[in-house]
Amino acid sequence: MNDNYHDSKTDIMEEIYSIQKFRGGVEITSVDKYSLDAIQELIVPETIDGMKVVSIGKKAFYGCSSLKTVVLPNGVKKIGDRAFSNCSSLTKIVIPEGVERIWDKAFYECSSLKNVVLPGTLMKIGKMAFSDCSQLTEIAMPESVQAVGEEAFACCRSLTKVVISQQIKEIPHAAFYECSALKSVVVPPRVERIGVQAFDKCSSLTNVVLGGTIKEIGAWAFHACTSLTNVSIPESVEIIGRNAFSACDSLTSVVIPESVNKLGDSIFSDCVSLTSVVIPQCVKDIWDYWIWGIFSGCSSLSSVVIPEGVKRIGYSFTNCSSLTNVVIPESVEGILAWAFAGCSALTSLVIPKSVVEIDDEAFDDCPVKLRVYKASYAEIWAQKHAREYELIGEE
Repeated sequence: MNDNYHDSKTDIMEEIYSIQKFRGGVEITSVDKYSLDAIQELIVPETIDGMKVVSIGKKAFYGCSSLKTVVLPNGVKKIGDRAFSNCSSLTKIVIPEGVERIWDKAFYECSSLKNVVLPGTLMKIGKMAFSDCSQLTEIAMPESVQAVGEEAFACCRSLTKVVISQQIKEIPHAAFYECSALKSVVVPPRVERIGVQAFDKCSSLTNVVLGGTIKEIGAWAFHACTSLTNVSIPESVEIIGRNAFSACDSLTSVVIPESVNKLGDSIFSDCVSLTSVVIPQCVKDIWDYWIWGIFSGCSSLSSVVIPEGVKRIGYSFTNCSSLTNVVIPESVEGILAWAFAGCSALTSLVIPKSVVEIDDEAFDDCPVKLRVYKASYAEIWAQKHAREYELIGEE
């Protein structure tokens, strides 16, 4: 790059910038897009009108589709809301040390952006800041980052590697939603919550390391992570939200720790490779029914022990076509609609005396022979519905 080229991008071009002056410097509020049409590389000047550039304002470079490279000057502390959004040709942005905050949608839909180095002064990344940067391959958050906004890196479909700051306490809603090339994630030890859809549809994700202070795994957090084969849920977890691991096609086993006291619906539904699961006994104090759809569609699941304390079994094992062994505890009072519908391999099931309700469709498309106690509700139900049964216990 010759000197004339460098000058043409800085001092000589100060007139293309609209600015707002305030104590301490100026903010670039907009640029003359017509003047930028022929420019692919831009070095933003350190001063304009003799004042230091300290901020890139809201939508300042929005839609500047010809820009490929931008170098921001030392002294900038803030990159504003949608500052470079829809700069569809932008491949590289140099963010200087000193920048403390990247606001919402700052680089949203920069579909050619491949390379971003975040400065060691950065403290917050805003909502959707890099969302839909479909060519971005790697992100390393410096340890200075304390908070990340919702959907910050959503739909970054080329992202293969991410380093999360050790200062982060929450992975927010859809932060890495549909990052379909992401293979491995280490959640830092200070994180207490993984938000709704945080890693939803990360279809290449094979390895997740969860920190030991996590209290909540949000709804749909790892939904459709189809390459995930196993997950170790730490003893600190108390809440697992609905569909948190549903449609994880490769997941083979799960151990739910004793610390868990709340489970959402359909947590493991359609995990077609899941063969074993350990449910903690602690749930007996907080479950008044078997969580709706928790294992529905788990076509490889062969055996389940339902914890003591569960009172009703709902739409829980529908289409578990490999299920051959189920142990129902004496606490169960009701077996609800479609509880075991489509369990085509289930041939025998003991119904405890405690059961006083069985829905007409509880065993649809299930060849099971019920093992029931004489004069129990289950025997009466089996007779009424012409269901094959066998008497057990005392005559």
